[in-house]
Amino acid sequence: MSESMLPLLTTTIGCIITALTTYFFTHKDAKERDRREILSLQNHLTNANSELNTAKETVKKQASTIPVLESKITNLEKISAKYNEVRKKLSDSYVVRTYELPVILLGPREVGKTSLMYQLHTPWTEEIPEPSVKHKYCVIPIYDHTLDYTEPHFADTSINAKVKAHLNLKIHDFPGENENQEYIKRLVIEETQNLRAAANRNIGVVLVLMFDAQEVLTDIKVTTNKYYNGELFKSLRGLVQQGQIDIDRIIIVFNKYDKLKAAMPHISDNELLQQCVRKYSFVFSGLTNVCNPEKVCEIATIFDMENIHINNKGASVVKGEMARAFVAAFIGRAKAQEHFSDNHVTNYSAQHM
Repeated sequence: MSESMLPLLTTTIGCIITALTTYFFTHKDAKERDRREILSLQNHLTNANSELNTAKETVKKQASTIPVLESKITNLEKISAKYNEVRKKLSDSYVVRTYELPVILLGPREVGKTSLMYQLHTPWTEEIPEPSVKHKYCVIPIYDHTLDYTEPHFADTSINAKVKAHLNLKIHDFPGENENQEYIKRLVIEETQNLRAAANRNIGVVLVLMFDAQEVLTDIKVTTNKYYNGELFKSLRGLVQQGQIDIDRIIIVFNKYDKLKAAMPHISDNELLQQCVRKYSFVFSGLTNVCNPEKVCEIATIFDMENIHINNKGASVVKGEMARAFVAAFIGRAKAQEHFSDNHVTNYSAQHM
């Protein structure tokens, strides 16, 4: 080999050594990468197996709860059906609202206040009437009416139900002594306030002034004069003007009319009523501006406490006069007139007011 070949040989050998070295290290890096990749795959496999086992356990647990869930679903469907049925019944039912019109019976003793109350309260009571020794009252149903609007039902406020109004008379009776008049005045004020809050309508209390028609034949009794000149009647006009009370109706009742008629059989009923009105005109003149004169009427009645079941007349007429305007506030005047006629009353006392 010539010396000129040595450099070439040296270069060739160097290249071979470099290639072998490069191959060795490159192959070594590849094996390391493979090893790391295998380890990574092993970790992924381990995690996947763990997740699979967890999923299998979950499926197993869920499979065991399916019957329980199905049972719950069945029960819920039954409850839902019952609830829908109840909702239907509630929507077809009524919300009941009760409205009471206060009626105040006034007059001295022995004019028939308790007997009238007893007649109006029949057949809801079997109590035998006795003269009043303290304030008492009774509630008398007069009319039921379905109102033209709905309200949320108290059992489920998401349901609107029709409103049925129960209209009642709340009739108060008092002993006939004058010392009760201050209490009566406070009660009228209280009942006016209650009525305004409950009814939200333009109505007021009803006063029933009772007289013994036999007094037309004699002088007016001292007790009658004293009673109708008492504190209550002196203050009525002021209470109305101050807005403390509202009086919607004044009904004047001439009781024991049969005894007056028996003593004056030749005089017509209309003339007898006018004589009664003239006899007590001092009372009516004191009621000026207490109530609209057109809302005042007179009725002749017969209430005999000793023979109440047989000798009685006029209670239904008095009841109709108590109730008509009250019912009209809910159903209209024309319909109320159909149920509570005013054919048996007069209005002679209005000319004295």
